[in-house]
Amino acid sequence: MHRLINRLDHVEKAMILLWLDGYPYDAIADVMAMPRNTVASRLKRIKEKLVKYSEE
Repeated sequence: MHRLINRLDHVEKAMILLWLDGYPYDAIADVMAMPRNTVASRLKRIKEKLVKYSEE
């Protein structure tokens, strides 16, 4: 999993690591200074990207 996460860019990596550490979307939005809905949609795309990476 760490190998896959390391392939992400810095912002994506920060977001997914916060999410994996159990932070709620609202807290991630505060840390990342972006709207909650943006966090939700970006995390969805990041998770899809990690699945794609795992299938390569």
